[in-house]
Amino acid sequence: MIKNIIKSSIITTTLLTSGLCSAQEVCVESINLWRLIEKLNRQLSLPHPKLDTLIPQPLDNYDENEYVKFFRSSGFSISPDVKVTQVTFRTQKSSGNKIVLLSMDLSGHCIELNTVKKHYPNLTFSDFPRGHSLDEVTSLTTPPDEHGKTITFSFAERNPDCLSKVTFNLESASSTGQGGPFAPQHRLTTSSPSDKYPGHSSRRLHSR
Repeated sequence: MIKNIIKSSIITTTLLTSGLCSAQEVCVESINLWRLIEKLNRQLSLPHPKLDTLIPQPLDNYDENEYVKFFRSSGFSISPDVKVTQVTFRTQKSSGNKIVLLSMDLSGHCIELNTVKKHYPNLTFSDFPRGHSLDEVTSLTTPPDEHGKTITFSFAERNPDCLSKVTFNLESASSTGQGGPFAPQHRLTTSSPSDKYPGHSSRRLHSR
């Protein structure tokens, strides 16, 4: 009896520490958020990314227009305490359905800006709340890589200390620089939102 209890405890501990999820959840085994970001970043730099190897959920083409197709998947866990609640991305029809934007919504354990900066220290403020909704975000973005791709980390006003979304933006590489459907959504700025809006809650992010 005691041997069975000890054996059961060892198995339970192994499952919890190895990054596996419960039987009721779809998950990516033995991976954390930063490894997932790195893997997605590498895949999105390829001519034909294989997202199905990293996203363990069906990809639904739920809408489209003249220029782009819109896709999404339901959530999955990437560790016992962090979950991707949804993945959304869009592809550009004129370039053979090349992915131009991919976002991951996050929930679970609070990932603070200091943690983000340990992995991506060179960040610039790229968006900030206007005070109309708790879903508005303070965003910080990496410099474009050799492919013109950036990664943006967003903190929603609903819980401004915690990372809520990670976005890969390849639109700058697909746009002509004249605006239009593939122009970058956010203008980068070297100043923080608090410089222009004293007292704004996003100043807490800037001060860390």
